[in-house]
Amino acid sequence: MKLIFSFILTVLIFCKNDITEIKLNYNRTTDNQVWSNGIDVLTIKASGKEIQKVLTDETGTAAINKAMINKHGAVDVFLTSIGVEELYLTTIDNAAIDLYEVNIPRHYRFKFDRAVCP
Repeated sequence: MKLIFSFILTVLIFCKNDITEIKLNYNRTTDNQVWSNGIDVLTIKASGKEIQKVLTDETGTAAINKAMINKHGAVDVFLTSIGVEELYLTTIDNAAIDLYEVNIPRHYRFKFDRAVCP
């Protein structure tokens, strides 16, 4: 039984290490409650060409495969969301890093009780 548990744990650890997580930290303010949580789209590009789109979860976390980073050498990450057509976030050029954190201000002006796109 211990051998089976050790094997499953090892597989889970190795599978986890095959991905790089991108964590979006939304800087929310008290007057900016429209952005309570949601799912955003991250577009991954290499040499200006789109290679993958991934969704974040409700916590702002998405995962991309490290093999893809190694294959292209570096990938650019862009955010697409409500009111955001395409916003450059970061370049990932080191597949050895397991977690990239990106701080994003989510403060939009309001006009007639609706968010105005930046």
